[in-house]
Amino acid sequence: MKLFKKLSYLIASLLIVMSVVLSACIKGPPRTEKGVLSIASFEGGYGDSWMQALADAYMRHNPNVPVEVDCNPLIRDEAVTAFRTNVASADIYFIDGLSVGDFCETYGSLADISELYDLTPKVGDQEENILIKDKIRPELIPEMMYGGDWPEYENKYYLAPSPSGPCSLILNIDALNNVFGEGNWSVPRTTDELFAFCDAIVNKKATVNVAGVNYTVYPFIYSGYSLEYWRYLYYPWIAQYTGIDVWNEFVSVKKNGVYDMSAYQPDGKLQAYEKLEKLIKRSNGYCDGTSMNNKFKQSQKYFLQGRACMYVTGDWLEREMENSTEYNSDFKMVKVPITSDLTYKLENQYTSIQTHLLQLSD
Repeated sequence: MKLFKKLSYLIASLLIVMSVVLSACIKGPPRTEKGVLSIASFEGGYGDSWMQALADAYMRHNPNVPVEVDCNPLIRDEAVTAFRTNVASADIYFIDGLSVGDFCETYGSLADISELYDLTPKVGDQEENILIKDKIRPELIPEMMYGGDWPEYENKYYLAPSPSGPCSLILNIDALNNVFGEGNWSVPRTTDELFAFCDAIVNKKATVNVAGVNYTVYPFIYSGYSLEYWRYLYYPWIAQYTGIDVWNEFVSVKKNGVYDMSAYQPDGKLQAYEKLEKLIKRSNGYCDGTSMNNKFKQSQKYFLQGRACMYVTGDWLEREMENSTEYNSDFKMVKVPITSDLTYKLENQYTSIQTHLLQLSD
């Protein structure tokens, strides 16, 4: 069962209204030809066709403005350098992992694009009766704004959302069948079940032969160069520990609408990190020892070779590996296991309610 998910996108001026890979305009003058709109995009798992489609749509509405598109895997590094120097080779960058606060406060390099959010988008030739900022999912809006306490940047937009997809825990079915035998395992539903699952994989001491070499099959593999992927596991745990209100404060770094660094350090964050620590702690043997030295495509390749049973990433894995010889592996994305601490809490509440009802019936 592959992950295949057809991506669709809605063009709204220069906004793609979906999820949270981030784009930004640079404040300083770009080294581009006058009168030409230059867009640079990191070419990752979603390819480059969506960016060219965006440019084509913009030119249909603005035929007198030529658009140049540059998509390649090195754009992320180029963009970071541009934001740190205020010297750019493009007007707009589409990358991921951008820190709005850092580039505003330290470098002052991001352009204020708030005016864009007050425009009305077009579908074909029809202008919609809604502002762009009201069309985007409300929970994404704070991610597009400055969230600190410097007055000159407050309540201003510096980023635009662009395509992304589901991110979660991915299981290698072939690897798990190699370890346990087909039909002899089940998907872990809680963190306790996940840790027990990892222990069982380690205890099996299974191996897989790749190009004549036997490799130990580990529960997990990850990329030391893409540690941020782990957040797709521990972010849901933080939300489960803290509840939705505290979670919203955590992601916005605000309390009662005011910037507050303590909002970024809720108690549930430590509890979630403790779960993550147990997974990646070297002495537990849950992760392939090569992980810290791997770039993401190396880890993806090893994962699909069956050298690990689980990997945390997004649905771009399929697109990035579709031309790989390992792509015939059977894998699927599953829901993040719920924290067992929460299940215990719910069970205790249920027991308490039962006891109370019994007392009332007496």
